[in-house]
Amino acid sequence: MKDSKITIRDIYEAYRKLKNYYYYDNASLTIRYKIAEFEQRFYEDGAHGFEQNFEAAMSGVLAIVNGDDKDGEQMEGLLKQIGFTYITKSVERPEKDGDSERLIINKPLNTKIRVKKLNMLIDAPIEIHIISMLWTMFVGKHFRKLLEKNNYAYIFDYDEEDDDLHKGLQLFKPYYIGYKKWRDTALDTASWLLDHGKDASILCLDIRRYYYSARVNVTDLLNCLNGKHELGIDMQDSCVIRLCMLVQMINHCYTMVIASNVEKDLRVTEEDMKDDRTCLPVGLLSSAILGNLYLCDFDDEIVKELNKSCDIVLLDFHAEATAEKQCFARFSCELGVNCVVGTHTHVQTADEQIINSKSAYITDVGSCSSINGVIGMDYNSSLKKITSPINDRFEVEMTEPYMFNALEVVFSGNVPVSIKRINKQYLKSEVCDEN
Repeated sequence: MKDSKITIRDIYEAYRKLKNYYYYDNASLTIRYKIAEFEQRFYEDGAHGFEQNFEAAMSGVLAIVNGDDKDGEQMEGLLKQIGFTYITKSVERPEKDGDSERLIINKPLNTKIRVKKLNMLIDAPIEIHIISMLWTMFVGKHFRKLLEKNNYAYIFDYDEEDDDLHKGLQLFKPYYIGYKKWRDTALDTASWLLDHGKDASILCLDIRRYYYSARVNVTDLLNCLNGKHELGIDMQDSCVIRLCMLVQMINHCYTMVIASNVEKDLRVTEEDMKDDRTCLPVGLLSSAILGNLYLCDFDDEIVKELNKSCDIVLLDFHAEATAEKQCFARFSCELGVNCVVGTHTHVQTADEQIINSKSAYITDVGSCSSINGVIGMDYNSSLKKITSPINDRFEVEMTEPYMFNALEVVFSGNVPVSIKRINKQYLKSEVCDEN
């Protein structure tokens, strides 16, 4: 079993990413205030620099995440500080003369405002948020392909070449870019379908009080997704195990704290708690990742139900130019095509891939022909065609051995999960009987 360790530098980077996230990607003033309070204590001691003071203060977190908090006292001390803060989700607007009056929040109102819905934002030490961020950086990132499949938010800013998060403070791609893509893709696709005489529907779902109604066991969920979707993530790495356990402890504690304040029909049952299936803390970054992963199979079922008229859309794109095929494959991927196979050149390419976790692709699948010829044609007739001005027909090369090119794509529903080139040589006697 691999035993990865987290360094104090990792914790410092987690804090910097946390701070950047809540100052640029999330408008939670409550957590911003907690961050300001947290930092203030490091600047009050003028004897040392911020980083040195930070490192000294984070020794407990370092022990916790690396399994050196043997008696659990340090983690227990953080968990005891978890509470919640009410934040307004929606209000009833005051009425005047039967018409709704505009509600201006920065102007005192003489009328009473009735709060319709409240959220219970986790109120926890910044150390808890840092642990959540470490889980996101070291565990959550491995599930990015699943998140990208049907989501437009919380898309990791990932460097595929280095196989790691991009260097810097930004953790996710900007939300407004994902939102614009979600909106424009839906409307453009619907418009295209209608323009071509097809039916189109846009389905909007809102799961009531989702974070409170979800029942998530972190380790069980991730192990299930890892196995089902063949992600190949090492869930036995001791670092992964510890971080999942710590996030589960945080979720459990939050669930217990809000138990008597959540609506009765949303309260976690004894059976759920026995299996450590808890709700998701509002305001904790790891909850956003887990919340989307929890719905992965649900998303696939919705897509499957809506696409019942055709289980898998496979497109054979017969074209010469490689760039043309690649560009079209990415375009058609957003229109719901599940597999794009290029043909025409008769030469198999080595660029098989799954685009955006949605569509299998290869520039050219190749051919089934004699390996002694020129793209399946007789060498002499091919040479004559190239060197002579006389436009003569090709002759098919029939001599053995033969080449068999194909593409194997495995789907989960209509979603491609693996793609493999097939390139084999064979003799006629090996595959068929002369009689």
